[in-house]
Amino acid sequence: MCLRKNLYSLRNYSPALIAVGFKFEPDARKEELIKRGSQLLKQANLDMVVANSNRNKLYQAFILEKNNKYGPFLTKHKMARCLSKILKNKLN
Repeated sequence: MCLRKNLYSLRNYSPALIAVGFKFEPDARKEELIKRGSQLLKQANLDMVVANSNRNKLYQAFILEKNNKYGPFLTKHKMARCLSKILKNKLN
C-alpha cells in the first residue's frame, strides 16, 4: 500500500515517469515467475516489471508490461539490453 501511495505522488509530480519494478523469485519456474511479476505490475500500478529467477543456478527473466511480455532472457546482459531498448522507445 505504501509503495502505491509513493508512486501516485511521484506520478503527480512527474507525469512522464516510467515506473519499473523488479521481482526476484530465486526458485520460481517460468509460469510462477510470470504470475508473480504480473501481480506486482498490477498491484503497484507499474509500467513494467522485470521478473527474474536463478532456479538451479540458471538465470531466467521476463520483462512484463500490461499488454506485452518479452523473454525468456537467459542472461542478465540480454535482459538489460532489451529493457534499455524498451525504455529508449518509451522516452522518444
